[in-house]
Amino acid sequence: MKLYLGTKSLATRALLLGLINALAVLALGLVMMKAAYHRGLIAFLEAPVQERIVTASRTISLDLLVYDADSWNLLLKREQQGTPFQFALFNNRGHQIAGEQMQIPPAVHEFSSNITAKHTQIPEFEGNERPEYKYIAGNFFLQRDPLTKMYWAGVHVLMRDPVDDMYSHGTLVWRFSSLWTNPYFFDFWPYVLTIGGALLLTALLWLVPVRVLLGRVSHLTSATREIAQGNFDVSLPPAGEDEIGQLTESVALMSRQIAGLVHQQERFVSDAAHELCSPVSRLQMALELLHLADGDGSKQNGDTVRERYFSDLTEEVRQMSELIEDLLFYSSARNQKRPFKAQDVEVATAIRGVIDREALSGKEVVMNVPSSLYVHVSESHLRRALANLVRNAHQHAGGSGKVEISAHQDHRGVHVLVRDQGPGIPEEELQQVFAPFYRVEYARSRHTGGTGLGLAIVQSSVEACGGTVSCRNRRPAGLEVEMILPAV
Repeated sequence: MKLYLGTKSLATRALLLGLINALAVLALGLVMMKAAYHRGLIAFLEAPVQERIVTASRTISLDLLVYDADSWNLLLKREQQGTPFQFALFNNRGHQIAGEQMQIPPAVHEFSSNITAKHTQIPEFEGNERPEYKYIAGNFFLQRDPLTKMYWAGVHVLMRDPVDDMYSHGTLVWRFSSLWTNPYFFDFWPYVLTIGGALLLTALLWLVPVRVLLGRVSHLTSATREIAQGNFDVSLPPAGEDEIGQLTESVALMSRQIAGLVHQQERFVSDAAHELCSPVSRLQMALELLHLADGDGSKQNGDTVRERYFSDLTEEVRQMSELIEDLLFYSSARNQKRPFKAQDVEVATAIRGVIDREALSGKEVVMNVPSSLYVHVSESHLRRALANLVRNAHQHAGGSGKVEISAHQDHRGVHVLVRDQGPGIPEEELQQVFAPFYRVEYARSRHTGGTGLGLAIVQSSVEACGGTVSCRNRRPAGLEVEMILPAV
């Protein structure tokens, strides 16, 4: 059970379940055999042993009836030659009268002496009349003696008593060292082939339905992963009437509902941003006109306080305008996963343009980008992503050292890395920084917090270009953001 529960693969579990099923059928067969024939597994396996010993003892018994008593030792020696057995003949009083001298265990002596009543099936003879053939079978005895560590077998046979020249009852005793590995008794190949064939047949019978079932489960697992990544148009396997089919229908329904909710959310953000654009623009224009009109008059007391209020109000409106602009761009990038206006863009030129536009001198940003690298992306999305990364690195880590930008190309595409020497991000928050409006705790300030959409716009822009983005902390300090973009 531990092996079954500790196995992660469903295919391995199914195979183990099939083997357990085969073993259960075998155990049930043994129980039924025990109930019907009153014979257990050991008795079933010992049956050919008894048959071979009794058959050989019959043959030896017939020879003993033909030859004189003086020839019995030679006869038994000939029979045991080239075999793993030693033979001895005992009369019905338990005395050895022929064969190799041996000290027999008490149980064997008891059997040969015919003391135990259950071993008695001794025929009665009329004078010197020769017994019928049916009486030669006799009784059978098999046991392993723990003292001598040898196996002992005995068969009641008919013999001619050399003393009174009458047919009497004797015991032919067998002694040998092994039973289950004795080739005279067992040929394991039929058992191996039977059990192997049964297991192979079980595996074949389970293989086809298990592969079909696992194929459907694997397809459904891949589809749910695509849904988790935001691809709601993924194709699902055909739904059947079984439990997997019902699960497929539930996943499809869930995908449609989530897609509808996400679409509603994105549309709400986009509509809200559009609706806010006009009033914010009018508010900015009004503030500028009011500031110009106020500047034309004569200076009065309180002008400094009014200037401060105007400055604060203008800054608030500017931040609101920036937020709306970011919302619009984020919504546009999210709704357009593959932009139509993709073109070949030189990475170094795009980075230098971003540095110049952000007014960052060469002393603050170090660029190590070959001029031969080109990517096939939307230039506006690439510039927006680079601008947000450089601006974010400069704002949060500019005072701690230079911002480094490097790039290289491999089989996955063009890698663009932006590194800083700031405090980094707590490890448990690395997977959350690309979420909209998420900001690290120390960044929640008026001056450095931004809108909380910077890295979210980076991710949506890179994904819209068909690339990926990730971040990780540097050692001993700093943060590294890596973009992988399609190469030309």
